[in-house]
Amino acid sequence: MHQTEVKSTYRALDMLRAHAPRRGGREPFWRPTPAPIADQVWEPRWTWRLPLTSTDTLPIHQPVETLDANGLFLAAICSVEVAHGALSHTRRRRFDRAVPGYWLVDWAPWPDDRIVSPLGSRTPQDRVWLTTPTVTLLDQLGADGLWPRVNVHDSWTTPDRCRLRTWGERMRDDRSRALAHADPQLLAAVKLGYSTAVTLMGTPGKHTFVSRPDWAQHIRAQASASVWRRAYACVSAGIVVLGMGQVDELTLSRRDTVRLRRSSTGPLVIDQQGRALGTWKGKRIDAWSSWVAA
Repeated sequence: MHQTEVKSTYRALDMLRAHAPRRGGREPFWRPTPAPIADQVWEPRWTWRLPLTSTDTLPIHQPVETLDANGLFLAAICSVEVAHGALSHTRRRRFDRAVPGYWLVDWAPWPDDRIVSPLGSRTPQDRVWLTTPTVTLLDQLGADGLWPRVNVHDSWTTPDRCRLRTWGERMRDDRSRALAHADPQLLAAVKLGYSTAVTLMGTPGKHTFVSRPDWAQHIRAQASASVWRRAYACVSAGIVVLGMGQVDELTLSRRDTVRLRRSSTGPLVIDQQGRALGTWKGKRIDAWSSWVAA
């Protein structure tokens, strides 16, 4: 695609058809009947700050820096597995992280107040419908003794799975081209293109060739789980996470972000140019007093 064409209209969803994941020579089901519980699925999100109840480890009077994940949803598109066909009612079964779909599992309180729950900010309840990427995270935490072992009460799944990687890599390459040309208008067009594509595919009734709410939910859940893992890696490394917001933001002390910039082996990698997916860039710096008061 020519650069000026990308600037004027970056039709990412139309590109999906040209880069459709095939199985056995056939395209995916573009508009299957959705699972009847699709609108009950919880997608982790957060607007969270560390409770300021102790000053022992807090960077008081230090500036704080909010970091933004580079290409978070594009990275999720490239990595997540989704259903190629329709989901079917598979009822009570053992959780399998290789199987895309929805799982009804037990909700549990999160005991570590250094970080928000992996389910985000939600009203506690006994059970909750989640997508495979979220349950995979809970299953890993359960294996580490940090969450109850996953118990599936009901499910809508399919073993017929695929990746959207070819589509994601095409958009990743267009994003890299925009960065190489140092063209913010082009970069903004690409970013808007793929974020709009995820929104449209997940909105039933929209007049597009694809209606896959389960794909959109899996992409967003993969993105949320990725951010939570990075935040927990920071906490495990002794870095105070001061806040998490808008799914793709982490707030740390400026002192810690300076250290992370100097290291290539830390719990997260800061790349201010934003070239590599899965890295982070500084978004803003605030004085401690103004951040606490906000």
